[in-house]
Amino acid sequence: MGSQQGVRIALFVPNLEGGGAERVMVLLANRFHHQGFKVDLVLQRARGPYLKAVHAGVSIVDLHASRLVFSLSPLVRYFRSFRPHATLATPSSANIIATLAWALAGKPGRLVVREATTPSADDRFKPGLRSRVIAALRRGLYGQATHVVAPSNGIAKDLVSHSGVSEDRIRVIPNPVDVEEIRALAAAPVPDFLREGTELVLAVGGLTELKDFATLIRAFSKVARARPALLAILGEGEERERLVEVAAQLGVSHRLVMPGFVENPFAFMKRASVLVLSSRYEGLPNVLLQALAVGTPVVSTDCPSGGPREILDGGRWGRLVPVGDVDAMAAAIEAGLDGMIERPTTELVQACYGVDVVAQRYLSVLLTELN
Repeated sequence: MGSQQGVRIALFVPNLEGGGAERVMVLLANRFHHQGFKVDLVLQRARGPYLKAVHAGVSIVDLHASRLVFSLSPLVRYFRSFRPHATLATPSSANIIATLAWALAGKPGRLVVREATTPSADDRFKPGLRSRVIAALRRGLYGQATHVVAPSNGIAKDLVSHSGVSEDRIRVIPNPVDVEEIRALAAAPVPDFLREGTELVLAVGGLTELKDFATLIRAFSKVARARPALLAILGEGEERERLVEVAAQLGVSHRLVMPGFVENPFAFMKRASVLVLSSRYEGLPNVLLQALAVGTPVVSTDCPSGGPREILDGGRWGRLVPVGDVDAMAAAIEAGLDGMIERPTTELVQACYGVDVVAQRYLSVLLTELN
């Protein structure tokens, strides 16, 4: 790769509001800086709780755009002024803006776009004009990028079949997890309601229809009939009122805790008896990697992308259940509470998903592979 001195890497993401893609970009930015590269974290707007996690040596470039589409012109100016050797963008909407700006600026350096979700599922579950436009632009523009990174083999296959991306342009690189940082944060104290001996079923994610927490609450209500377990869902979103109503109808409101976005979910994960991912679809869900990093048993829906299946090695390191299957999820949760779910060693998680390992794979695509 040669000397890192003077090599500039740009990472473009809309903001740092707290999603999985944003955390991936912060981890990579910090690691690239640690390895001696000049790193610019380019944001549509510099806002969000993950801002404080960015290393002081990483330059924050705030485009001050009120909407993502309005970041096109300032991003073109950034490319022309700084001419980074390589640029990494995510998610889909940012990939489109980045590709257009990169082309308008004369294609300085390499452009690698990271597709965080399964395009066919994304298009199916998010109907509307905006999604149709993104799908069309994805098909038209991704081929211009130097490479497209897919976090899972399932997403890679879908990019070829659904979005027309050439297979030789795709590189499969999993999401990174900072095992040491997570384990340190997991040692933090938890709220008083988590008394010693409480069986905690935990879920983490935005309160959206795609996360399908309603199915989780229904499954939990079956589990709660036989044991004094507690369900905590960490996250915020438009589905809050509906989920509260579902819990009330099922008579488990007193067993449900929804504290909103939690800056340090890892202390909850470490304390949890089982973590459940109930999503209708995912890319390569960070929450599963994080839970495994602290040794928490996991239950996950078998999403169309295959991401959870890949992480859990086909069910070896957790229970996979069909999407939307209340009974199967309830049975898997009970297995987790009874200590019947296997977990990988920390060393195995580190070897497959450790931030140093993953960052090196990104660098090989960003800086050393030939077109």
